Amino acid sequence: MEDNRQAISDNFCQLVQKDYIAPKVFVEPCQVEFFYEKFKQCYPMYKNPRGQCLIINIYQITGMPPRRWSDRDTDALKQLFEQLLFNVNVYTDSTHDLSIQNLKQIIKNFADMKEHEEAQSCVICLMSHGEEGYLTTKEGDKILLDEVFTMFNNLNCPNLAGKPKLFFIQSCRDDPVNGPAEDLGIRLSFSLGDEKDGNDSHQYTQSDNNSHFKPQKYQNITSNNSQIFYHIPSQCDMLIGYPTQKGFIAYRKPEIGSWYMNAIVQIFSKYAHNTDLCAMLNMVNSLISNEVTNTGKKQMSEYTSKLTKPYFYFFPGLASDPLEQTEFLEEKKKFDSLNQIDNLIPNKRKRVCLDVGFDNEYYLCDSNRVAADQTDSNIENLNRNSQRNKIIDFIGQRAVGYWKHIAREMDMNENQIVSIERNFDYERKIRIVVDLWLKRNENLIGKQEDNVLKLAKILSNCKLNKIKNELLELFSV
Repeated sequence: MEDNRQAISDNFCQLVQKDYIAPKVFVEPCQVEFFYEKFKQCYPMYKNPRGQCLIINIYQITGMPPRRWSDRDTDALKQLFEQLLFNVNVYTDSTHDLSIQNLKQIIKNFADMKEHEEAQSCVICLMSHGEEGYLTTKEGDKILLDEVFTMFNNLNCPNLAGKPKLFFIQSCRDDPVNGPAEDLGIRLSFSLGDEKDGNDSHQYTQSDNNSHFKPQKYQNITSNNSQIFYHIPSQCDMLIGYPTQKGFIAYRKPEIGSWYMNAIVQIFSKYAHNTDLCAMLNMVNSLISNEVTNTGKKQMSEYTSKLTKPYFYFFPGLASDPLEQTEFLEEKKKFDSLNQIDNLIPNKRKRVCLDVGFDNEYYLCDSNRVAADQTDSNIENLNRNSQRNKIIDFIGQRAVGYWKHIAREMDMNENQIVSIERNFDYERKIRIVVDLWLKRNENLIGKQEDNVLKLAKILSNCKLNKIKNELLELFSV
């Protein structure tokens, strides 16, 4: 009877999963000004990709109940870290053999990946049943979590030495001797003004206001050729997030997934654009503390940090060298000064011709296009079509820091990009790029709406989904 009941339950669960459509995760992009302000105080996070992400989810374990709805966590985490510009590698027991030896080998192979050498960070998400210090494998064996962490220390994984390694664990942390503990919470009585509906207890209400390493160096003078070494601990620059405290159970929510991974996706997608990692995990703790089961059980997440820099920001949506961006800022100041002089002496403007595939002329120091010589053919073309100017102004105000990525998506060659970079002030580069692209497409596409749709696709390829959505809304496409 028990077997039949379990079979019926499993079939129902598979039916629900078959019809399930994962909700879309949208990560708020970072503003380039915030990037300039913070990148010198934190871990470098500007490459595309930032690094590698490993997601392992064991759904069905021999002799244990299935971890229902855990596939929701896998889908959401994959979307989240892809939008945070990580290459995501997913392993589940439905597609891979996750017995203890294979699981260890998968993690070891991931730690040994050559791609870590060029990476700036690494993320590992492990989801299964478990107990304190252990994760349960497909066949019910236990893998020691410390063994996993050791695979990524600075001795065993030198390609990630000094780079942040983020671990997020979803499993119970039962005491191996005394078994699992349940947190019944405590009830406090005090006035908070107007009483809210009970459903709001699951809503997050916190206010919105809320080189990789430079360790001590020593010189080896025992050999003929002196060498400089970095002296760092064998295990540092790690952060480990747990769904619950030592000895306690971790819960999942029907049709949603685990409380903890759902909270991480919710908080990171909303706040990663301007909030430090540890601050976000404090928000996750707050969100988890507000959850409660239908039988009154509570849960409290926690994390341990061995990070060594003041801040860790994901900088979602941005992928450019901060040293290069610093040069852009200096360039902007220089051309701002030239523009002020240029306003006093309008006849001294320097005319630049982009003879690298486009038949257009622009003024070097004129950021206000219509203030230039009205006989210039480029300005006449700009004024001829107000909708095109509207597109240029819209992108120019929102995508200043992304101009190179957009230019490459528009199939501009490197010579054209270099010419624009050398000859135009910081804020004007993106406007020139969009203007040239629109001119090139005027003879190919008759309808302006087609240009908007093509431009929206380019923005999407650059991970600028928020700007893309605003563009489509502005032009009602």
